[in-house]
Amino acid sequence: MHLRSSAPPLAAPPFPTFAVAVETDGDHARVTPRGELDLVSVVPLERAVVDLSEQGVTDVVLDLSELTFFDSTALCLLLRLDARLRGECRGFGIVVGDGIAARVLTITRMRERFRCDDVDRG
Repeated sequence: MHLRSSAPPLAAPPFPTFAVAVETDGDHARVTPRGELDLVSVVPLERAVVDLSEQGVTDVVLDLSELTFFDSTALCLLLRLDARLRGECRGFGIVVGDGIAARVLTITRMRERFRCDDVDRG
């Protein structure tokens, strides 16, 4: 017996997009990841911040306000970046916004660990 379905085949959901925008102003930089920050996407984000450090940037602000997903891997990345930049006597701050990153940092009580702003103050 052969069954037929009149319904069209299900399309696979599109892959989540992830991008990293970097803005520099002298020795200061703002790094803004957009999309889902997870096991795979922490790699290009970490590379972007490390590259800035190697270029002599002394203060990095990581703007997490445009993230749609933020997990424990992302939290570990923040701890690594903070330790690395502090060890190099560089500044590291975070703009958390009001999205998923803000909720995770609040629930885990990690907001106090970082130099955080709720909103971008320019």
